[in-house]
This record gives sequence, C-alpha cells and structure tokens, in this order.
Amino acid sequence: MVNANTITDVSTGSKTFTVAGDHTTLFPNGSLCYVMGSTLNDSSYTVVSSTFSADTVVTVEESIQDSIPGGSLYDCPASVNCIFEMASSAGITIQSCVLQKFDGICLKGNISTPSSGLVIRDQGGVSSSGPNLVASGHFVGIELKNSSSLVGETLVVHECDFGIEVADHSVMKISNGAVASNNTTRGLLVRLGSAMEVITAGSDDTLQSLVCSKNDGDGIHLLHGTLAAFFVQAIGNTDTGILAEFNSVLEARFAKSWHNDVGMHSLDGSTIFCPDSSGSQNTSQGYIADKSNISASGSVAQNNDVGVLATRGSFIRFDDGIVDSNTTTQFSPAINTEGNDNSYITDVG
Repeated sequence: MVNANTITDVSTGSKTFTVAGDHTTLFPNGSLCYVMGSTLNDSSYTVVSSTFSADTVVTVEESIQDSIPGGSLYDCPASVNCIFEMASSAGITIQSCVLQKFDGICLKGNISTPSSGLVIRDQGGVSSSGPNLVASGHFVGIELKNSSSLVGETLVVHECDFGIEVADHSVMKISNGAVASNNTTRGLLVRLGSAMEVITAGSDDTLQSLVCSKNDGDGIHLLHGTLAAFFVQAIGNTDTGILAEFNSVLEARFAKSWHNDVGMHSLDGSTIFCPDSSGSQNTSQGYIADKSNISASGSVAQNNDVGVLATRGSFIRFDDGIVDSNTTTQFSPAINTEGNDNSYITDVG
C-alpha cells in the first residue's frame, strides 16, 4: 500500500520534508519516496534518514527546490509485496508472453551497465495489480518495444540514464501517477506510434499526475507519439520540459512546465492541447510552436526570455491567457496579426 502523508514543513537548506505523526518505518534509509501535489517539488527522492519527535522529519539526498510546504510525501514500499525484487543490472525481459496480476516490481541496477530494468517486447504484456513499479540505476528504467503493453498503478523511474521509453506501437497505462526524475539523459520518450496514458476515473487528481523533473535533457519527449494525462508537470529539466514533434499529440487538463530551458515546444505537425497550463520561469521560451499547433486557453507565460512564439505556419490559441514579465519578447507575431510566415496567435488577456 502506498501512503500519502501531507507535507507540513520543508527545508531547502537541510533537505528535509516534515509530515505529522510517526512514519519513520515508511521511510527507511536508502529507500525511495516521492512528492506529488506541490508547487515545485514534485519528484522522487532518496531517503538519507527519517526521525520522529513531534513529527517525522525525512532527510533526502537530492536538492529541494521550493521551501513552501505543499502536496504529499509518498512512501515507495518497493520491498513489500513484490514478485520481483532484484539488485542486478540484468533486469527482466518479458518477450512474446503476458505476465499478469502481480503485486509490484523493484529493480535496482548499475547505471554503467548498458541494460534495462524492465523490458517488454514483441507483443509482450505486463499487468500489475500492486502499488509500485520501481526502476533505478539502469541504462533504461522501463522500456516497451514492438507492440507491447504495460498496465500498472504507480510508476517511479529514478536515476537511470534514460527513464521511460515507449516505442514501436506500444501502450503504457498508469492509473495512480508516474514519476521520472533525476535521469541523466531524458525522463520520458514516447515514439513511433506509441501511446502513454496517466489518467483514471478516481477522485484524487494528484495521483493522476505525470511528473518528469530534474532530468538532464528533455523531461517529456513525444516523437510521433501520444500522451494523455490529467496533470503533466515538467520541472527543472536541462533542455525542453515538454517536446512534441513529428505529428505527436499531448492532451492534458492541466500542465506545468517551469525552470527548464524551453517550457513547451510543439514541432512539425504536432499538437499540444493543455488549457489552464503554465509555461513560466524558463531560460528561453515559455511556449513555441514551429509548423504545428498549441491550444492553451487560459494559460500563463511569465518570466521567460520569450513568452509565446509561433513560427513557420503555426497557430497558438492563447485566449484569456496571461503573457507578461518576459525579458525579451512577450509574444511573436503580434496578437491577432498574421506573421510573415503565416503564423498566428489569438487574443491574450
């Protein structure tokens, strides 16, 4: 069972999260935990220690970006109710068969070994009825190839080279949240006719989140792929937070792309549909459409270098949005004016 513990205090200097009550048994040294529902701290973390006095204080190895308390701290009981628990770089391969109704997988590998944590390929299938699919320290954390499928509840991929890859007409469906963080090349790649879904009919919106944070490279990369999620967050990635190219589609009810190089980039016939989103505090652009479309009515683009940019025959719908406090350019072309390359941005504000 995954436990949600409301965060009551955060220290960025001491790298601690505080939750009410005695929960030290949920956060043993060296275990994995993750935050969801916060402003900027949604990510996975490695527990250094947990102590109890009046509350439980969990010290983590990774840096914490925001000192404002918010969201919940979830334990990741990888060693509980797992049919597979491996501390090997070899990982598991499911090929041309189906593995069903197990309680979870924990895979801890060595990132220097070129192997994947969990590979599902050649029309293979995995269906997890348990709380966790966890992969850390692998070359690729979770990899689907050649018309394969993965259905699970909670997915955490942490400190791999490549986090999650869904390729070659494969499908991944996660019902209670997915986290890809602190990977050295990329968080999530969905490519070549594949699809990923992180959404459920449940009432807890937080657990319908896809969080890709603190990855070197792109947070989310769609390459002729499809992604649907209730809430998408791409925070603190070194390249693009959300990149959709070559006829890809991203649909999210809410999206946040902050503290990346580029916030959201739709390219070469792709569509990003994310009303009520925020592309802010990125080094370069908040939103950019290049030969593609972005629908972001009611969204915010602030404190970037360029707020909203449409180029080479692109269309950006930003009705009732807020675009201000960007360093160089607020929006280009001018609002409701067709650009020289047939690009267009609808009314803002």
